[in-house]
Amino acid sequence: MNKTEHLNRQLRGKTFTRSTEAAPAANLAEVLERAAMAVAQAGHMNGAGEYVHDTRRAAFAGTNATVSLRSALPDLIDDDGRFTKTPTAAPANETVTIGSAALAGSVCAQAGAHLLEIIDLKPHTGNGAPILEEVQNKFGVIRPADLPVIDLDASGDGDLTASDLPTAWQTLDRDTMSARGVRYELTRAQILDRGRDALAGDVLRAIAAGLGRAVDAEILGAIVAASPDTFNAAAVAASGLRWGELAAVVGTTGAGVGTPIEAGKIHVQGVPAEISPAVAETVLGAFDRAACFVQPELDVLVERNRAGGLVITAWTSMQAAVPETGLFWVAS
Repeated sequence: MNKTEHLNRQLRGKTFTRSTEAAPAANLAEVLERAAMAVAQAGHMNGAGEYVHDTRRAAFAGTNATVSLRSALPDLIDDDGRFTKTPTAAPANETVTIGSAALAGSVCAQAGAHLLEIIDLKPHTGNGAPILEEVQNKFGVIRPADLPVIDLDASGDGDLTASDLPTAWQTLDRDTMSARGVRYELTRAQILDRGRDALAGDVLRAIAAGLGRAVDAEILGAIVAASPDTFNAAAVAASGLRWGELAAVVGTTGAGVGTPIEAGKIHVQGVPAEISPAVAETVLGAFDRAACFVQPELDVLVERNRAGGLVITAWTSMQAAVPETGLFWVAS
């Protein structure tokens, strides 16, 4: 949902502000049930708690909620005893959350990249009007210090030039974050056939897997946008990285992939690799020096349409952080 559509939906009364009173909804099936029972209204509540009809708004039946990335995905066995499998299912004594499934589904995260929750704005009330203070979200990399030989004269004195701080930081820019979302239309026939609980589970699993791919698209896209140099061993040596710190992500063109060294594994110029549909290029580098800021919850809007179906819209915000793009290359 782009910004224009989001604004249009606000003008039609089809989006809501996030409630600070209710806890994040952990059960999408309950949200679908509330939307199915919602009464169409074309108005709003005023400051006195009174309903005010608004002729500028279209009648809308639905509800909204936030789903935390810490929410558990549906169990492996549903209420009817049918077996299902969450993405990269964990052992029975472990809980698979939306966030952990997204981590497992991200090629970059598996190669060492970090997922960082976006810290929300901090409210201040004081004695005047309430204000929101932006909390800086940062990701940094510390480089090894360069310790050159000091040339000493006959008296044992020598000069040493001051160096820049060996750190590189990238700060989250809320104005340029990517808004990513998905919309599913559940027909009345689908709801009657499988039930809201099963369909909610399908949607959550799909979103969890999709979040992993979205993280890959953010990180790999930021690296490629920086126009990295072509990969070669000399460049790796000059960067100060060790060979074992490298990983490769092969894009849709398959650039750089040679004959697999071992069955079931691919390598790019001797670097262990995995494949991803997120970019066309093949990217190599130290992925533990990259991260992606991710909103800690999904915003969800569920609408009931005239045919008795439900329309689910879920969206979130994220932004890649790659403080040192010089530690990444592309394969020729």
